[in-house]
Amino acid sequence: MNLNELLEAMRTLPEDAPLVFSMPDGPSGEGYHVTELKLAHIKSVDCAAKLDTWTEATLQLLDSQGKTHMAVGKFANILDQSLRRIEGLGNSPLRIEFAHGNVGIRVFEPAVPVFSDGAAQLSLQPIKALCKPAMAGMPVPKTSSSNEAGCCGGPAPDGVHACCMQDADAKAAGEIGCGCNRKKASTSEPEPPAISNRSCG
Repeated sequence: MNLNELLEAMRTLPEDAPLVFSMPDGPSGEGYHVTELKLAHIKSVDCAAKLDTWTEATLQLLDSQGKTHMAVGKFANILDQSLRRIEGLGNSPLRIEFAHGNVGIRVFEPAVPVFSDGAAQLSLQPIKALCKPAMAGMPVPKTSSSNEAGCCGGPAPDGVHACCMQDADAKAAGEIGCGCNRKKASTSEPEPPAISNRSCG
């Protein structure tokens, strides 16, 4: 969801309804306010060495004490004014920053707000770390020389949960893995006896 979509959804709700942000660990308290809206231009390189660029909008909420939640109409006005002042803010993917008691701030993804029990409910879901190459079904290229020793094509790339390159490729393709751990377990042999240091004579 982006800010344009959120503002459009807000305009379908009663303007005087209180707006409550709902998270898995509980709803926002009364008295929160919007501290800032920001637009970031991001350049990244992922674990498959792929470069990417995008923009990302963030709305930050400050948790504080108060008598009532912010009204839908007031929140919509804040969004409207901000969209006019920052070009591109409304079209970028939206993230929301918030923490109860303002400790350990977390980043959330907003859902479409709904009117329920006399209030506008805006659900926030925590954002999880993702491996973009694995999500796209791409094999992760090796980070070491192809001649480097190691089972099944060499060691797995740094930061990838796999035992070897073939295992990483299989998991990126949606498979369980290459199975080389099971092969090792089934073909393991007992250790050879230690060689004595005494001379043959």
